Amino acid sequence: MKQLMPITTRIDDASGVDETYYSTPAHPNAGEWEAVTAVFTPYENVGLDAANYRTLTLKNGATALDSWTSNSSGGTALAAGTPYVFDLSGNGINAEFTANAAAMTVESVKNGTGAALKGDLTVVYQRVS
Repeated sequence: MKQLMPITTRIDDASGVDETYYSTPAHPNAGEWEAVTAVFTPYENVGLDAANYRTLTLKNGATALDSWTSNSSGGTALAAGTPYVFDLSGNGINAEFTANAAAMTVESVKNGTGAALKGDLTVVYQRVS
C-alpha cells in the first residue's frame, strides 16, 4: 500500500514583493518521500502581463522542478478556484525529500511590480523508503 502525505502551503504575496516558502514532508518516522503531485489553487484571478508578472518556482535545492509564470510571453493566466497542476514527472527530476529534514523551496518572484498571488499550494508526497 502506498503511503501518501499531502502538505498544503498558503501562498500570500502582495504585489511587488518576492517571497520564499517551504514544503516539507513531516512524519514521525524518518525516510525518503517523493513529491508526486503539486497543485496551486488561486484565490483570485491572475492575468498575463509582459512587464509586471510573477513566477512561482518549485525547487529541490538549486534545481528547479517546475514553474508557472504570468508573463504574457509563454505564461498562463490563472482563474480563481481553478487548479494549476505543476509537472513533476520531467526526465531526470529528483523530487525526493528526507522527512523532517529536507524541504521543497517555493520561490515566488516578481518582475516589475509583479502581480499579487494568493492561494493554496498542495504537494502530495509518497513514501519511497
